[in-house]
Amino acid sequence: MPRPSSHIIPDLQLAYVDAVVARAGYTCDHVRDSNDYGTDVMISDTMEEDGKYSDTGAPVRCQLKASINFEVKPEHVACDLEVDAYNKLVNPRRGFIILIVFKLPKDEKEWLKINDDCMSLRNCCYWDRIIGEKSEKKDKKRVKIPRIQRFDPPAVAQILRLSRQYYNVN
Repeated sequence: MPRPSSHIIPDLQLAYVDAVVARAGYTCDHVRDSNDYGTDVMISDTMEEDGKYSDTGAPVRCQLKASINFEVKPEHVACDLEVDAYNKLVNPRRGFIILIVFKLPKDEKEWLKINDDCMSLRNCCYWDRIIGEKSEKKDKKRVKIPRIQRFDPPAVAQILRLSRQYYNVN
């Protein structure tokens, strides 16, 4: 029996993030976090020494959020996060962490299209480093991510540069 859509959506987002990070030339590790500590994937840069590769030590921790229910405006994508998830993103003790949101079409038949020439996973991911004060709300906190911050290979390189700057790693 196929799994419900609510179980499929996060897997599609992982596939999207994996593909973008791989195409950008970096590594993406999934964090299997049964305790929900607020990190879903880690993106890392690599360095070569003596013909061997290792990560650089300044990984980007990412929290993922996927849904068909985001509000899309010309300038931003808005989504409602659980307050606990929001507070984890804005906690300065957690270091450099970004939110990646994946907006899927409402029609499940449109999520993934495959033909002889291509595979298309729709619609798009956006990213942002959420900075703010801890929320005292009890239910949800709305965040708005600029649509110019599409999660694509150039964005991955930019995000890793920002992480290296944050951690003062060259």
